[in-house]
Amino acid sequence: MLLLFASAKSNIIFDNEVTLFLLFSVSWAVMYKKRIPVTRAFFVLLGVFFVYSTIYLFKFSVLNVTATLRFFLNLGFAYAVIRIAAERFYEHVETWVYKLALISLPLYLVQVVAPKFMLTLNGSLAVLLPFMKNYSTDLVEYTSSVIFSFNYHNHMYRNSGFMWEPGAFGAVLGMVILINLIRSRFTFNRKLAVLLVTVITTFSTTAFILLGFLLLFYMLNKGRFARIMAPVMLIPIGFLIWQFEFVGEKIEHQFNTRDDIMVNEKKYFSLGYKSRSLGRFGSLVIDLKDLSDDPVFGTGFQYEERTQGKLLTYEKTNGLSDYLVKFGILGMVLFIFNISRSFNRYGSVYNTYGVWLIPVIVVVIGFSNPVLFTPLFLSFQVYYIARPK
Repeated sequence: MLLLFASAKSNIIFDNEVTLFLLFSVSWAVMYKKRIPVTRAFFVLLGVFFVYSTIYLFKFSVLNVTATLRFFLNLGFAYAVIRIAAERFYEHVETWVYKLALISLPLYLVQVVAPKFMLTLNGSLAVLLPFMKNYSTDLVEYTSSVIFSFNYHNHMYRNSGFMWEPGAFGAVLGMVILINLIRSRFTFNRKLAVLLVTVITTFSTTAFILLGFLLLFYMLNKGRFARIMAPVMLIPIGFLIWQFEFVGEKIEHQFNTRDDIMVNEKKYFSLGYKSRSLGRFGSLVIDLKDLSDDPVFGTGFQYEERTQGKLLTYEKTNGLSDYLVKFGILGMVLFIFNISRSFNRYGSVYNTYGVWLIPVIVVVIGFSNPVLFTPLFLSFQVYYIARPK
């Protein structure tokens, strides 16, 4: 559960380096107390991390210690949790996300029916804990109670669950639906029903695209006839999903306006904006430009070396291109390799077919949400390292 909250980025209780250090320390202390050994592969991973850090240090003559340490703590925490949970890791992730999804549904209903009341109710914890991540401006009214987040202006009719926004919640739900399908050997069950209903309430572009991929994954595991019929069925289903305003129209709009923030930076600044989100495609444009400086190893966590606005702070929302520009093409190859190995290792236990599709699903999630550096998604990478055969 703590791994999920540390990945949620919705509340200052978990979204800070002090808490992350405590979680890292406690998890490794538990490993030590239970005499759980560190796998050889983890030392190899540390070696790769050290080599990358050394390259950045020599290239830029300085290292962003805070960001580098944060990544190390997230990675180490994810690894320790898997070592402690052992073969039940994915089961625990599925169970806790299911419970949090179940909690979110009645809260979401209140949010839709009485949004102002939900804003007050969800922010009531801030009365006891004034440092909670709640804020109110002319453009945003946001509250978080750890188990539920609500952005009054931007996401009034969308379910954010325990994550910081609906798209990220949809991404987590998509991965857990995938885990549920594998664990249940592709049979319908109560947890799957709740997860599917919840993912629909996010009204997330990514989540609805993921449902198409998950349907394909399901059909690939339902026999030869279903595999043959999958492309025939998915084409009209994909077309239907594209017709939703928050899918096809939203993607087209973001693509067509990918340069808008950068071109009209002065205008947005004059309107009082201090920062603006570039969107998925705008972020991709900037990140590919930065990647050209060092396509092999990337720029690491040296944020000052990356393109930034002269007047505005550019908020980049493409997690995949961010990962690519930080670790380069070599890092992206390792990322795909790690995801593939981890789910091949896990899927083989249940004789799962079509595991090759899972890295594609993670790439789609990464393109749409900056979640790849969270402990949860890092755990998907290091699972095979923490759980050797």
